[in-house]
Formats: sequence, structure tokens, C-alpha cells
Amino acid sequence: MDALWPELNYTDWKDTLATVQLFTQIVGKIRLKAMPWINHSWQVTLYVSSKGLTTGAMPYAKGIFEIEFDFNHHVLIITTSKGIEEHMQLQHLTVADFYKEIFDMLGNMNIDISIYATPNEIEHAIPFEKDDIHKTYSKEHIHNYWLALVQVEKVFTKFRAGFNGKCSPVHLFWGAFDLAVTRFSGRSAPLHLGGAPNMPVRIMQEAYSHEVSSAGFWPGNDAFPHAAFYSYCYPTPANFGEQVVEPAEAFYNKEMGEFFLLYDVVKTAANPEATLLKFLNSTYEAAANTGNWNRAELECDLTSFKNKNHYYIMKENVCTDIEEVEHIKTAKEHVCEECIKTGSHWMHLRTCQTCGVTLCCDSSPKKHMTKHFHATSHPVVISAEPGEKWMWCYKHEVMAEY
Repeated sequence: MDALWPELNYTDWKDTLATVQLFTQIVGKIRLKAMPWINHSWQVTLYVSSKGLTTGAMPYAKGIFEIEFDFNHHVLIITTSKGIEEHMQLQHLTVADFYKEIFDMLGNMNIDISIYATPNEIEHAIPFEKDDIHKTYSKEHIHNYWLALVQVEKVFTKFRAGFNGKCSPVHLFWGAFDLAVTRFSGRSAPLHLGGAPNMPVRIMQEAYSHEVSSAGFWPGNDAFPHAAFYSYCYPTPANFGEQVVEPAEAFYNKEMGEFFLLYDVVKTAANPEATLLKFLNSTYEAAANTGNWNRAELECDLTSFKNKNHYYIMKENVCTDIEEVEHIKTAKEHVCEECIKTGSHWMHLRTCQTCGVTLCCDSSPKKHMTKHFHATSHPVVISAEPGEKWMWCYKHEVMAEY
């Protein structure tokens, strides 16, 4: 079990969840009103930040502004490019009070904006200004939820990196309160029939205008009181749910038309990241294979551009020997260890990254480092000259800066 993945017991924090989701709907609707419309409603979402959840930059008459939930210090922060800042304490607060206070703050900052003040995708929705029912705020529980989002966001971002086609950001939709990442086949999709409560069909049809494979993280509800990961595709091929996916604990729900994996399975796994990646990759493959996606064109592996030591390879080909250098070996003394034995002189020095010996370069009369390579097959050397930060692989004839 990984301590970075916190406990999320739905029944313990469902009242806080319901309240905070409505807080995020108010903030999300402010973003919706401020932003130009972006395909698939991507302009409405929130993003995981180092503090909590943020809108990112939004335009207004005098510049840009941003609204951020800080779940470390439990404060809502509104900032502008004019240097103005307003704060609201996050605590036991009715939705109606939150709604009034945030618009008072915006008014104080000369940000003129109004929203459709009723929740979306929630049954029996109460207008925000009349909602005195939802008012629970547990600092511990919302902090734990945010810590879970941090871990999930990192894995989703890693999964996203393996796709060359159109792909959404990793973002939180406040309607259903799920963190999602969506891949696209590049083909148009059949007209969606809609069906989400308090959501115009036209919006759903634009959101699903193209074929998708979408995965996400959802905190649960009263009907299914478990935090879970999901994966679905639209349109849904008849044999999608028959595909074998990983890990073994994942299951398909015919009524929902989606694969699910409980958060607790990931949390308690020996390697939570690897377990979640198995689910993401295998369910995407189920969608892509049954939907006849052009996987060869859509998928990619760009890991060679970012090796573990952040070396900048100065040729198109990748040098595996340079990538295997974990710790730079430097010269013990600024001398050629062979030249000093015979009284020879040298021009420049190089240090072997296999054994650590420092010898002279090919501009020197004796060319001791090249001779060392031919004698030992130690491939990688660095410049031992002060201020120079580059390495050379004799085997692949590749240079890299570090």
C-alpha cells in the first residue's frame, strides 16, 4: 500500500463532497461565462494545482483573472493581472452564502460577470442563491480528496503522453465531478442522444461530436458509494465490454457501458501507478481495437526525448550508453594519468564514465582516451575542462550536453 494514496471512504465525506461540488459548479460557471467556447466544453473545466483546483487564466476587461481553491490552507483565492487579490475562507458555509460572497469579491475587483445560477448534471437541483441545505466542509476529507487527485493527475498525464492524436488536457468536469482524460480517433461520431440531468442535449452533442475513448476518476455517489476509475468509448462497439482488460479486479458494467476499477484496488496495490496505467492502457486498447482506430498513426512513444538524466542528445539517434550514465564521474586531478608517467604533454582532458580515469583528448599527441576506449570498450567520456558540460560516446559517435 502506498501512503501517497489517501483513504477515501465515500460515506465519511459525502456531505462535504456534495457541498464542494456545488462550490466548484459556481466557479466553473464563472469560467464558462468568461471564456470563449472551446470544443467539447473544454473551456469550463478546472485543473489540479499544487494547492487544490484552479480555473487557470480567464479574460476580463482589464486583463486576466484566476480563481483557485486552496485545499492546503482552505481558502478560495481570486487574483488578477492587475495585482488585485481577494480571499474567502473555506469552511462550513452554505452554498447560498458562498455564491453571494464570491460575487461580492468579483464586484470588488471590477470583474463584471453573471452566470446561470442553477447546478447542472444534478437531479433536483436547487438554485445556488436558495441553497441553505448544503453547508458541510471537512478540511481533512477535502484535503485527502485533493491528495488523491494529485496522484491520479500524474498518472493520467503519463498516460496522455503516449498518444499522438487529438487528446484532451487532464481536467476536472464539475458537472459530474470527475477528473478525465480523453483520446480521439479523428473521426466524426453519430449524433449523441443526451440524457444528463439539467444538461441541454445540444451541449452533449457538441461534446461527443467525435469518436472518443475516455477515462476518468470519480468519487462515488449514494447509488455507488465507492471512489472508482472508469473507462468508456463513444460510440460503443457491441463487443467492447467483452474485451479482456487489466488488472484482474477491473469489471464491465453493462448498464453504464463502462469498465470500472475501484480506487481501493489501486490504493492498496504494490505499485499503484503501474496498476492504474494497466487499466488505462488496456481499456483504451479495448476501445481502439473494437472501434478500428488507426493505432499506428495515433499512438507514440516519446520517452527517448526525456531520459532520466535530462541529457540533450545532439543527434537525432538516441544513445543508450549515454542514457545509462546515472552519476557523472569527474576528474580527481586535472592531469592525464598516462602522460604524467612519461612526461608527455596534453591539450585537453576527458574523464571515462565507466572507470573514472582521466586521459588526454585526440588533439593531444598521445590520444590516450581513444586508446583507452579501444582497449576497454568503455564508451562514454565527459570533458574534464572547467566550464564544459558535454559528453561523447565513442561507440555511437553521439555528443550530448548535460
